[in-house]
Amino acid sequence: MTVRGDETTENGTPVRHDTRWWQSVRLRFGLLLALALLPWLLLSALETYAELDRARVSQSRLADIVASSTVAEVGQTLEAGRLGLDAAPQIIADLGCEAGSAEVLDRLGVYTALIVKDATNAVICQNPSSVSDLVLENPDAFSADKLFRIEAGLLGTGDQAQMVVVLQTVIRSSGHTYTLILPENLGRRDVLDVTLGAGSRITLTKLDGTGIVGLDRSEERNQFFLDRIADADVSLLDYTNRNGENRRSAARYFKYLGIYVSVGRPVRFENILSLINPYTSVMLPILAWLVGFGLIWIGTRSMLLAPISKVRRTARLFAGGKMDSRVRLSDSAAAEVQGLAYSFNSMAHQLQERDLRIADNMDEKDTLMREIHHRVKNNLQIIISLLNMQERKAVGAEAIEAISETRTRINAIAIVHRGLYESTDLRGIDVAPFISRLVASISESIGAEEAGISVKQSVAPCHLSADHAIPVALFIVEAISNAAEHGVERGGTIHIDIQCPETGVLQIDVADDGRGVGDPDAMRGIGTRLMKGFARQLAGTLVFQDNAPGLTARLTLPIDDSPEQPFQVSQKRR
Repeated sequence: MTVRGDETTENGTPVRHDTRWWQSVRLRFGLLLALALLPWLLLSALETYAELDRARVSQSRLADIVASSTVAEVGQTLEAGRLGLDAAPQIIADLGCEAGSAEVLDRLGVYTALIVKDATNAVICQNPSSVSDLVLENPDAFSADKLFRIEAGLLGTGDQAQMVVVLQTVIRSSGHTYTLILPENLGRRDVLDVTLGAGSRITLTKLDGTGIVGLDRSEERNQFFLDRIADADVSLLDYTNRNGENRRSAARYFKYLGIYVSVGRPVRFENILSLINPYTSVMLPILAWLVGFGLIWIGTRSMLLAPISKVRRTARLFAGGKMDSRVRLSDSAAAEVQGLAYSFNSMAHQLQERDLRIADNMDEKDTLMREIHHRVKNNLQIIISLLNMQERKAVGAEAIEAISETRTRINAIAIVHRGLYESTDLRGIDVAPFISRLVASISESIGAEEAGISVKQSVAPCHLSADHAIPVALFIVEAISNAAEHGVERGGTIHIDIQCPETGVLQIDVADDGRGVGDPDAMRGIGTRLMKGFARQLAGTLVFQDNAPGLTARLTLPIDDSPEQPFQVSQKRR
């Protein structure tokens, strides 16, 4: 369980404060740094958004320009091919098949093959010679008013075949067919992929909406789309294809060719290279925070965490009793932590000096207390000696008995004071040796051996304060004397049982195996009254129990079992 740092246990011991990970000074500094950089990040994000929007608009405009330019260039290429077909018969007639066909292809540039067939469809001129076969896909038939067409075809070259764009015309006077071959990509596919994106394409469409190239075989141009394309000008149109993709097209109708040329592209095309700079502006605050947090992580260790850890370890050693422990920090520690270490060292020095002074005072008080207990014991011994002298002069059994009882009681008090000044703990005594001396003294006083009385004891290890020891000693004196006088006066056993259970209660039983009393409540003697008085003084409970045979006097009293440190002999620390 996590507790507050200022909580303590019942005896005042501080409870260690278990911190959680988010309470780390590093993370808090990192959060403060993030808050400091937050305005920069927000402004950068807004600027990036605006820059991205400008980049999209700019890219869209550039793409429209490139697409429009491509449409015009494709139209010019096809127009040049048509003019080349018109000039090819004369050039071939003047230069011959090989030289004339090469001349035509050289002038047209991107065209890859020229084929001339006679009216019987036999090849009379071909360049290059590797072209083996040409098959047109769904061609429009020639007519009296239509001697030129642009179609899609499959061209065989050796063992391979490829889709091509075919320009054909028929010479009416000779019936010869002149054919020019153009690659399906019209020589511009790579350029479009770089500038307009991989989804861009060039489309050639017939007047009826069927595609020559760029359209799937099952796809046809919507007539509404074709009606919006103007002649001589490039039209920019937005549409949705069959896959549901939004596209933008630059298109134009070339009436001399009889086809539509369009270049389509994705509407949201973006050139990733143009976005590097906007995204960089957002990454800069984040990168700055990462670098700053890394520096905080490293710097706080050398300047704060490691020095504070040294202060904490030294404080624990100091609290554990190593009073000479001091904090020693390197110059890399922060000035505030060094000030804390200086204050701790100053406090430790003052506490050590005060501890030495207290130890000296304790030694002095300890000596005085021992001297007092010793003198009290000696004075009591003097009183006992005077009583012994008085006893020898006394006349009459009652006087002698009274003096003997008084001497026994005073001797019990003397035994307590002897136990106190001989003990290392001046606030109390050990019960076992104290009871052993007391029983020996009482046995000698009552003449137990001569009277055939056996006194046995069973004492659990426990500790009695000085305030408890004297009343307890006097109670035991009266209980043993009462048992010897009224219970086992003709011989028997007296048993003393002292128990110290963990419940904080001391129980003293003084039992004999004598004749008993029958009714314990009827006991009214002086000894009984004294025992009851001692019980009241100890805030305890006295119970007499007839054992048949014998009588038990049980005293139960509360004792202080708190973990307070008793007054002990101090050891000077230098």
